[in-house]
Amino acid sequence: GVRLGEHLIAMGKIAEDDLYDALSLQQGLPAAKLRPGDISPRAARALPRRLMQRWKVLPYRIDSGALLLASPEIPNEEMTRALGGCTQLSLRFHLVTPGNFEELSEAIR
Repeated sequence: GVRLGEHLIAMGKIAEDDLYDALSLQQGLPAAKLRPGDISPRAARALPRRLMQRWKVLPYRIDSGALLLASPEIPNEEMTRALGGCTQLSLRFHLVTPGNFEELSEAIR
């Protein structure tokens, strides 16, 4: 009932950062290690909180007409459609580890 990567982390076979580096390469998504200070308050309010919680995304910066989103999840079509319907900005996803995502989420509460 768990994902393979989560199982390997729990067994101590790989580190969370290593898993997310591999997922980043596999999916062609940039990996990010963000600090709470990297979050723009304006960007953090760019999406409704209910969607941020449902899809496990955190808008952290607006750059050149794009909303940069941190997430521990690989974006899928349904996620992209739901989030894209709330903004005219293009969406650019960045993978963060679940631990980093939790730290960032706590910082904006």
